[in-house]
Amino acid sequence: MPAEDAPRLRCRHRLPSPKLAGYTTWEGLSKAATRSPDLRPCPRQKGSRGTWNWIYRETCRKCPDAVGETANEKAPQKRGSSRGEGAKL
Repeated sequence: MPAEDAPRLRCRHRLPSPKLAGYTTWEGLSKAATRSPDLRPCPRQKGSRGTWNWIYRETCRKCPDAVGETANEKAPQKRGSSRGEGAKL
């Protein structure tokens, strides 16, 4: 699916500092995001130094932390019950 047709997803986790994404300023981070619009820093993909690795936005569709453009619009979730189907009693 081309990037233009993809739904606009964002992560519910906010980047606390540009240093976690490998940049010293917010402006530098913004320029990097503009140069590579198909990549984004991810809190679930941390490097050995605790920094957020950059991943393809397409991967965000599978993440439970992804939310849509509006706060009420959720990304597709895994199927299954929240009651713990298959859990041992």
